[in-house]
Amino acid sequence: MERRIRILATSDVHAQICSVHDTTGLEIDGGFARLSTLTKLLKDENTLLVDNGDANQGGFLSTFESITAPEEVLSVTKVMNQIGYDYYNLGNHEFTHPQSVFFTHLANMEATCVTNNITYKGAPLGVTYAIEELADTRIAIFGLSNTITPQVEPRSHTKGFQFLNPIEQAKKTVEILTRLEKPTYIICLYHGSFEKVPQTGIPTGNDGQDNVAYSLLQQVPQINVLICGHTHESFYGRTKQGTVYCETKSRGRELACIDLYPDSQSMEVNLYPVDCEMDPAIVDSVRERIGACEAWLDTPLGHLAQDQLIENEEQARIEGHASLNLMAQMIQAHTKSQLVAMSLRSKAPGFHKTITRREIMQNYPFDDQICVVEMNGAQIKTYLEENARFFTLSAIGQLTQTPWYNPDCYDFLFGL
Repeated sequence: MERRIRILATSDVHAQICSVHDTTGLEIDGGFARLSTLTKLLKDENTLLVDNGDANQGGFLSTFESITAPEEVLSVTKVMNQIGYDYYNLGNHEFTHPQSVFFTHLANMEATCVTNNITYKGAPLGVTYAIEELADTRIAIFGLSNTITPQVEPRSHTKGFQFLNPIEQAKKTVEILTRLEKPTYIICLYHGSFEKVPQTGIPTGNDGQDNVAYSLLQQVPQINVLICGHTHESFYGRTKQGTVYCETKSRGRELACIDLYPDSQSMEVNLYPVDCEMDPAIVDSVRERIGACEAWLDTPLGHLAQDQLIENEEQARIEGHASLNLMAQMIQAHTKSQLVAMSLRSKAPGFHKTITRREIMQNYPFDDQICVVEMNGAQIKTYLEENARFFTLSAIGQLTQTPWYNPDCYDFLFGL
C-alpha cells in the first residue's frame, strides 16, 4: 500500500465553538465542536492537525471571557487542546485581545506555535520551524503572519512586538531547511491570502500589504504546501511550479485536507464542509461558560423611546437609519468631531427599546476602534467618491448597491 501523510488544517475559526451564529442566533455549520467530530474521522497515525490563525477571537464567548476574566485561560484555548492540535500559527486577530490574554493563550496551548516572523522584545514567539517524521518521511513546518496588525489593533496590544517581512523570513527559513534538514516536504502556514491569482497573476483585489501569498510562492518556490487564511475565502489548487495551496471559509465551516504520497510524489487537496454533528464532549466542556456569557449579554444597558430595528439592510445603507444616527451621535459627543463615518455590518439587527449588551455586540461584533482624523476638503471629496463606488443606478434610475458588493466580506459602507 502506498504511503500517505495527511495534513488537516483550519483557519479563521474566530473562536466559534458551538454552532450558533452570535448575531442571528441561528444554528450554522462549522465551529470547533463540529470540527472535533470531523477530525476524529479523518485522523490516523500519519496525520497532523494544524491551525492557521485567528482562532481565539471573534465569538461573544471569547469577548466575554477576555473582558470579565482576562487572567483565566480562554475556553477556546482549552477546546483546541481537547481536540488535539499539533501546530498553530498566529493571525492578526490574536492581537485583538490585550497582551495578558494573548500570552495566557500562548502559555496554555499544548500545540506548538510555528509563527517565526513575529517577535516580542527581540525573542521569537514560536519555533523557527518544526520537523516531523511521518510514514518514514521528513516534513518541515513553519508559520508566517501578515504585518498589518500594528495598524489595525490598539497600540497597547502590539507594544513590544515586531512583525517581520514574511517573504524575507520565508527565504531564510527555507534556505536553512534545504541546507541542514533536507525535508521531503516543506509546509508553510501563512495567515494571509493571494494578492494575485496564482495561475494568471491577475490582481485579486486583496490588499497587497497584508496578502502576499502570490509573491511568496514566486520568490520561494521550494514551498510544497501553502496553507493560506485571513480573507475567509474558499479555494484550492496547484501552481505551475507544483505547489499545492488552499484557504478555507471562516468560523470552521470548512476543513482543508492535504494528502501527500511520497512514493508516487503526488499531492492531493480537498476542502470538506463541516456539517457533521457536534462533539458532545466539546459542548459539555463549555456549557457553564456559555451560560454565564448569555446572562452577561442580556444585561440592559440603556433605553430608547421606540424600537430602532433594521428591517432592510440595503435600504438602510442607501437612506440611512435611526440606529446608525444613534451610534453616530454618541461617537460625536464623545470625540467632539464635526463629522462621523459609520458602518452597517451584515445582518446588524438595530436596537429594541431596551438596549442590551447583546444587541450592541450584534450590531458591532468586532472590537472596533474610534479614530479621530483631521481632513481637508479634498480628502473629504475623495472619501465620498470612494464611498460612491458601493452604489450604482439600476436600469430605471434607482439607487442600489453595486452587484459586486459582499457585506459578508470586509468592504463596509460608510457615511459622513
